[in-house]
Amino acid sequence: MWQLDNSHALFDHSLARIRIDASLPATGVVLALPIGSAVELWRIAQLASCSLSECYARDNDLVATYEPSSDFPFRSQIYWSIVEQHDALGIELAVSVQTDLLDTHPVVEVSGANITDKCDTLTIDDHSLARLSFAGTATNLVATVHPTDGAGQLNDGNHWPLFSHFLEKGVIRRARLWAALLPRDDIVMATELYRHFRDQPLPLTV
Repeated sequence: MWQLDNSHALFDHSLARIRIDASLPATGVVLALPIGSAVELWRIAQLASCSLSECYARDNDLVATYEPSSDFPFRSQIYWSIVEQHDALGIELAVSVQTDLLDTHPVVEVSGANITDKCDTLTIDDHSLARLSFAGTATNLVATVHPTDGAGQLNDGNHWPLFSHFLEKGVIRRARLWAALLPRDDIVMATELYRHFRDQPLPLTV
């Protein structure tokens, strides 16, 4: 389960140590592998100016809520969930935005850092996933956005634009992303885990 110290969250697993500072959503998620490599996922620069109003952990789930700012006038929530399946470690990210303003078009770009030039593309059910291999390990990282989520298209394997459409006052818009560490080149497992992510409903608390 998550260990939470103020806004600093830690999840230990045999495949990776996952670190998040919920007060700094622009720094994203850090996956530290036992071999010493680290991968940075899901930085959200648009939330850099938004203050953290609430953060809590419940078993494998971590939830953070952010207040609107002048640069990003939307109430936002991020929900990180760890999924342990078979010989894999999955992490899901759900982002939601809501506004009290009229005529808004929120744009959120979720990005990583340090993996772009090392990625290739894996296609499952006509949907593109970024795939990263680690030297010295028998592990792959696969990552993608949910196929139904608005502007979310695979863009160079490392950037996923979300929420490009008009947002009506009071309406909550949500988008989901997923990543998993799993045995290298295990397409069967990657397919099973991706379909599980694709087909499950949104968590009720987001």
